[in-house]
Amino acid sequence: MLKKLSILLGIFLILVSGAVSAEEVSNLKMNDTGMVYSSSAEEEEVMLVSTLAPLSTPTGLTWNVTEDGEPFQGRMCWNVVPNCEGSYFISVYRNGVEVFHTNWSGLYDHNGIGKVSVESISHSIFNQSGDYTFSIQAQGDGITYENSAVATSPVYHFECPSSKLQTPVISSFNNGILVHSAVKNASGYRYILYDQNKNEVGWTCFVWNSPMDNYGEPIYEDLGWYMKDICSWNNFDDITGFYVKVAAMTYNIELYQNSNDSSFSPLYHFSLSDFGGDEPSFVDDILGDVDAGYATATEALDAILEEMVNQDITNLDMALNMTNNESLVDSISRLEDLYCQENNTSVNISNNPEDTEYLEERGINADHISVIGAALNGIGGQDVDINFSKADDSLSQDSLFYKNSVAVNIDIDGVHDSKNLDIPIQITMPAPAGVLPDRMVILHYHVDGSIETIHPGLFYEDETPYLKFVLTSFSPFVFCNEVPPFAYDSSSNQVIVTSEVGVTEGTLLVGAYQNGILIDFESVSTTITANTSTPVSLTNFDSTGADEIRYFVWDDPSVLKPLLNSYSEKL
Repeated sequence: MLKKLSILLGIFLILVSGAVSAEEVSNLKMNDTGMVYSSSAEEEEVMLVSTLAPLSTPTGLTWNVTEDGEPFQGRMCWNVVPNCEGSYFISVYRNGVEVFHTNWSGLYDHNGIGKVSVESISHSIFNQSGDYTFSIQAQGDGITYENSAVATSPVYHFECPSSKLQTPVISSFNNGILVHSAVKNASGYRYILYDQNKNEVGWTCFVWNSPMDNYGEPIYEDLGWYMKDICSWNNFDDITGFYVKVAAMTYNIELYQNSNDSSFSPLYHFSLSDFGGDEPSFVDDILGDVDAGYATATEALDAILEEMVNQDITNLDMALNMTNNESLVDSISRLEDLYCQENNTSVNISNNPEDTEYLEERGINADHISVIGAALNGIGGQDVDINFSKADDSLSQDSLFYKNSVAVNIDIDGVHDSKNLDIPIQITMPAPAGVLPDRMVILHYHVDGSIETIHPGLFYEDETPYLKFVLTSFSPFVFCNEVPPFAYDSSSNQVIVTSEVGVTEGTLLVGAYQNGILIDFESVSTTITANTSTPVSLTNFDSTGADEIRYFVWDDPSVLKPLLNSYSEKL
């Protein structure tokens, strides 16, 4: 009834104003959305006559505070518009020119404060000095309310700082988890996702209004949920893998600019099963059939292999799950025990008799090595033999980027295919002597000539360091240490810079620290040749009393963007 009255009132006002004639009024009708239009015998012509009430014009437009009044540079705040269902059209202008616009949804007054706000720093809008304003228009529902008038904020004069946050460095992207360096003075990170062809498919951002407190520790960001969403939006048809770039977000736009985007991550190639929850859950389901007496261990193994094919789960997918899911490893281990009992088979681990002395000098003792999953690759219930031996000496030679190398062949017999295992195998073994455990990497030399870098898990047992890693194939392995990008020689007062990247007219900064406090530093102009070790002489640097040396290399010293990331060396 109220709606009909408002329609009649609208028509009355039209008549009074002379907008339409009395004859035309007889043709006025209303559509399902409440829009009044003129209907004539010849055609129906929609008129710009609406019974919808406009939402109130937004008020209280304020720069650089949150909805509860806390300072947050780069944030826009305004009063909640009554009857707005949470959607506002927002534009940002620099010197009168629009530099950003969007339609945000879901900006309700959840806390009863009567204000809502959004942050814009994740869009890198504030990368130039100037006079900034933003405009707000509350969006009507099209049924009862139409859009509000546009409100414009006061001017915010912004001086762009010359300092820019350091660009994060990605170290790995496995099983949906991106690992990258933390950036000092960052309040969050933006993650830009690309498909397997490096076409941008989406981005997400996590920003707080104060610096994050985990600087110096790696950031582990699980992007699996977002990749799942992106795939579902595309019906899983076109995307077979993801690349990611990451950028650091400033906590204060007046002090630091956002960082540049990082380089691309490694390609994360996934199967649909990667997004199936706590998967592969079918392993436990099939084991449940064994426990209930519905299936033998052999039948269970066949069912697991069949299910892997059905769900397009490769042995690499399974290896990634085993690396990150100890419960899956436990299930594989239990199935293997049942399989060996059922088939009267075993897994035998040994050192090559000819190389026993060489291996044991390096702490590689078969009695202290264990494997999980090997028997599940066996041929017709045969025993599986794993043998450790000395590898070709040429693989052990130190290089520019690796040192302290120990080369070992790990061979496996009695399986269907040692170069492509049905079920991945987890190996637990002592870290080879002479290789620093905390900077350990394993170089896996594949038969096709490619080299896989494995970062093994590390734990200690009775003060002995042990490594844990998962394999999908067997061939030569080199246990070694990654050479740090910098090394300080106090006797010659030189820094040795090792880089895969060449730097022309760069700047090296070296700092000496005592208990975390800078006690001396020196800045040196230098040129670094790619794939070489470059000595850089210091003249006034004094490390006396220092317990830590930190290094940076810039190609542009005017910004806080080291080309070679900071490296800390404990003395």
